[in-house]
Amino acid sequence: MAQTLTFGRNRASSTTLWRRFAGLFRRSNERLQTIRELHGLSDEMLRDIGVDRDNIESSVDAILANKESGPTPR
Repeated sequence: MAQTLTFGRNRASSTTLWRRFAGLFRRSNERLQTIRELHGLSDEMLRDIGVDRDNIESSVDAILANKESGPTPR
């Protein structure tokens, strides 16, 4: 029977660590993809959605922060 070294951690905590890492990777990938897509839009289209080309990264960060905090109550 093969045994996995967990360096003093139980299997459940190492699984949680990998899930957290996967979530972080997924969010980072989503952020970069969104930034690339916005950079591909024309200045006119960016103005229409209320984003300045100079502030694309901060706008994406704000959008993703709101997404992580959950839906806004209506």
